[in-house]
Order: sequence, then C-alpha cells, then structure tokens
Amino acid sequence: MTVYYNRLTKEPYLKLPPPLSNIIITPHRLENIDETVASMVDILNDPRVYPWLERTPYPYLNEDGVGWVKAHCKENEEVLSTLCRDLEQENLINTKNATVGSKQDREFFDNCPFTCIREVMAEDPETRAPLKDYLIGDIKLARYTFYEHPPNSKERAEAQRKNNELRAGDENIIWTIGGNQVHVHYMLLYH
Repeated sequence: MTVYYNRLTKEPYLKLPPPLSNIIITPHRLENIDETVASMVDILNDPRVYPWLERTPYPYLNEDGVGWVKAHCKENEEVLSTLCRDLEQENLINTKNATVGSKQDREFFDNCPFTCIREVMAEDPETRAPLKDYLIGDIKLARYTFYEHPPNSKERAEAQRKNNELRAGDENIIWTIGGNQVHVHYMLLYH
C-alpha cells in the first residue's frame, strides 16, 4: 500500500481506494488529542464494543485515552521520523504529494503508526492532500498474542516468544488486526 505525504501538514497517511477514497488512515495527532479521546471514550464505553475488549478498562475514562494516545505517539516516534524523512526527500523530486511504496530498499518496522481512521471533508484542489478531516475510528495491526491459549499459560508464552523473535519484515510473523469505528460509519465502511 502506498504511503502518502501531506506537504501542508507534514503528515504521512494511507488512503483507501475508491469508492472509499475519502477515508484516510493517519498516525495519532497530539494536537487533536481532545477529539481523539472524546471519540475513544464514546466508542469504548459503547455496550456493543466494550464486552469484546480484553485489556481495555471499563468504564473508559478521559485519563485512559490521554495516556494511551501519548504512549502511542511516543511508541511511533522513530517510525514516523524515518518515514517523514524519506517522504520529505521524495518530495524534493515530486512536486505533488510525495508517496513511498515502490522503492526497492524498503525498511521494515515492528509497529504500524497508522491507526486513526478519518473521513476527509476537504482536500487541497492542487495536490488532493487532506485539508480537513475528522476521526471516525481506530485500527491496529500488531503481532498476534495467541488468545486461543489460556492467559499466563506456558503455551501462550512460548507462542508469543517465537512470534516476537521474528525480525520485522519476516513473512512468517503472525499478525492480528483490531479496530472500532463510530457507529454511523459502520454501514459506510463494511457494507
């Protein structure tokens, strides 16, 4: 998947293909922490959502969200710094929106900073880069934790150890994906 770079905001993002090209996936934004936390509190306290969560506190409070977003931003600093550097260099060559995705010398990372699902409300007419968007959900790609084994079991610990020892980029890594979205967008994204 191509990583785009918004020259105006200095932010990398992923863009879904048509007919959902108005949906982007961005890293968390500390400058939008209030919007993010409000959305998280609503979603994670929803009775259709919280029974399915394993380690998320209930009720989910603003403090939980603030701590989580700050920790997530810190965790992704290195990846985003490298990615932005590469995209800025590419931008010197490309006069429109810079992209990364076709280089032969790809670098692999162990975590994915793209977790915020956003609906684009306005785009730059020249570059088509997002100018205004709002948060509609969250998605997370992570190494699998082997939920089929009992918590604290030797089997779970061994499976996690083997999976976590694989180097970033190894095609044998077992991944898990999870997420949530504002209920109103469920029909848009999944039907």
